Amino acid sequence: MEEITELTRELSEYIKQKKRVSAEELVSWSKNKGLSSVILYIVVQELLKDRSFQATTDKIIIDEIFHIEVPTSLYYLEATTEKTPIQ
Repeated sequence: MEEITELTRELSEYIKQKKRVSAEELVSWSKNKGLSSVILYIVVQELLKDRSFQATTDKIIIDEIFHIEVPTSLYYLEATTEKTPIQ
């Protein structure tokens, strides 16, 4: 679990720098880290527990065999923005 926590922190910093990250960028980030699609899915789910991050409701399949999906985009919401779901 410690590794997931560290990966979640790293992804958090990556998204904060860019403000918005596409599914393709997520997959690229995970491949650069040597992560499987399952680990990427878990890290994204952990990240979304933090209300500073929001995801689009649309999803893209990143693993056909296990039917693993991630949002098409993840957003960092700054403290001054209203935290409402992104459609």
